[in-house]
Amino acid sequence: STEDENVTAETMAQDQAQADGEKLAREAPKDLPVLDVVVRDGVVSIRARKQMAAAVLLEVASKAGMGFETRGDLDPSMIDIDVRSMPIEQLPVAFARPDFALLMRRNLATGGTRGVAVLLGSDASRLKRPQAPAPK
Repeated sequence: STEDENVTAETMAQDQAQADGEKLAREAPKDLPVLDVVVRDGVVSIRARKQMAAAVLLEVASKAGMGFETRGDLDPSMIDIDVRSMPIEQLPVAFARPDFALLMRRNLATGGTRGVAVLLGSDASRLKRPQAPAPK
């Protein structure tokens, strides 16, 4: 048997989170593009240099288990951001961009919230409203 019985999805996730944390702790090269993202228990740490916002937010959504959607035109400019141990709900404050939205879902039984999707683009802040039936 080549499978290690001690390896589970949980231990693999812990190992990946530890490796990501170590990557953030190391000093990044001064003039090269950098993208390091760690998401653990609803808290996000990001170190990005010379990256498109779409690449950074796609990495955050991927590591947080959220959906990612683009709506409208994307801004191609490069950004630099360094955020440590920020609750994921506060990500729109850190990015401070009009073309970024974070959809959250509230659990009415527990009162807690969790991120569902990251929206990016010129139409990201416009949510589709249900259409009223046409008058007869």
